Amino acid sequence: MPCGAPTSEAQPKSDIDRSVDAEIIRSLQKALQAKQSTDSPWAKCAKQAWDYEESVIRSWQEQINNWILIAGLISAALTVFVAPYYTSIQPNLQLDIIVAASARFLLTADNQEYADAIESGDIRRTIVLSSPIDPTKAAVAETVNILWISALILTLGVASTAISVNQWLYTFPRQDTELTRQSVRMWSFLRRGLMRWRVPVIINLLPIMLQLALSLFLIGLVQLLWTANKVAAYVIMVMVAVIVAVPIVTALVPSVSPDCPFKSPQAWWILRIWLLSIFLAAVMCVTSYFLRYYRFATTLPSRLQWYVAAAKVANWRQFEDYAVRTKTAEEDDSVKLLMLAEADSVVMDESFLTSVVRPCLEQNKIKASQPVLLRILQHRAHEVESHSNGSQTLKWFSSEQDSTAIIAMGQLCLDMLYRHDVLRQDNREQGQIVQHLLYLIRAMPDSQSAKDVCSHAEAQIRNHNLQWLSWINEQDVGKIRMCDLAIGAGRKRKSYGR
Repeated sequence: MPCGAPTSEAQPKSDIDRSVDAEIIRSLQKALQAKQSTDSPWAKCAKQAWDYEESVIRSWQEQINNWILIAGLISAALTVFVAPYYTSIQPNLQLDIIVAASARFLLTADNQEYADAIESGDIRRTIVLSSPIDPTKAAVAETVNILWISALILTLGVASTAISVNQWLYTFPRQDTELTRQSVRMWSFLRRGLMRWRVPVIINLLPIMLQLALSLFLIGLVQLLWTANKVAAYVIMVMVAVIVAVPIVTALVPSVSPDCPFKSPQAWWILRIWLLSIFLAAVMCVTSYFLRYYRFATTLPSRLQWYVAAAKVANWRQFEDYAVRTKTAEEDDSVKLLMLAEADSVVMDESFLTSVVRPCLEQNKIKASQPVLLRILQHRAHEVESHSNGSQTLKWFSSEQDSTAIIAMGQLCLDMLYRHDVLRQDNREQGQIVQHLLYLIRAMPDSQSAKDVCSHAEAQIRNHNLQWLSWINEQDVGKIRMCDLAIGAGRKRKSYGR
């Protein structure tokens, strides 16, 4: 073998190295393509669209499972009631035998009247009337049985349909691993299929069928008790009327009150019928001219115009967005911002004051921000004292649990005071903020952040050279001193004269 020639063992090693390098390059290329694809607009569109669709499918599956369970419970209850009464719709074989025997006996007699009685059924009616069984009760039992069996069929139909729909949703494709434009196209194709074949409509019909089955059962129960005991029937009738009226009323209210939470499939159908039949309301708009002397006639045209513009909505979300837009356009800036105080009352988190409330108040005008701050201080106060002049004193006490929130509220009060060019003692709103700030400082812990708030408050006093003490109620003058601001939070305070 020539010197320097590659050996047979070295050649395979070189091939392995090259294959490893090629595999690494391919992996890096795939990672780069995946990074670029996830950053593309189509990838973001695909992710959001598929995430929304999966959440909808998951919600449908949970609802269907609940409806299957409810349908099973209703079916079991109906079976217990139906079983004793199903014989009322069966043919009475004993009566038929008696009628047939009577007819044969009468046919042996050569009498035209008997023959006519047989043909007209008078003999059967005579036998039935002479029977010990009350025909009225028998008819009621038959009607009750029909109602209950119809209710049972509806519940079984709900269970059967729900199982089928659950199978459809189970086979519905899930999100692709590659988020591309083709993935968006696939989502759009499947989404149009769901709408075209009315899958949401079928799902929305299931609870309506259950409610209808329950109504039929209750009506049959009232009719059965009516023949047994009138007093019990009256009591049950009132209860049934309330139970049946609840879904009817809750389906009607969202059409006239957009903020009503009683939104359901049947309520949506009623709303669509109302919006599509709005031309009938246009006639009322014309006739309102002749009713101008009534108070409601002045608001009727604008209300009808509101519904005419809402006729284009396609779902509850669009209807709510439209209602919020129109309501927001009519509200004052201070009213619009009050939702921030409402959110704080629900969250009640210390970080919410610094990360959400403070930036939002800084971005809005003082006139709109000040009522929000006062509302937040009011629902976070440890004690609220009301006075005869209509004013309120908000108090806070030293608490390790609320120490962070107390410091944050003190900072919010200082921010609001900083935004005023001039502080005036005769300004009621400024006086309220100063009063709340003094009580907050007394409740602050001995920490650096609390001392910073105190030093900033002292600077405000020196800059404006105001006697803030005069803004405090007379009964609290002996408890709070201006020097508290200069001493700092958490330290032992001395008693100073006025």
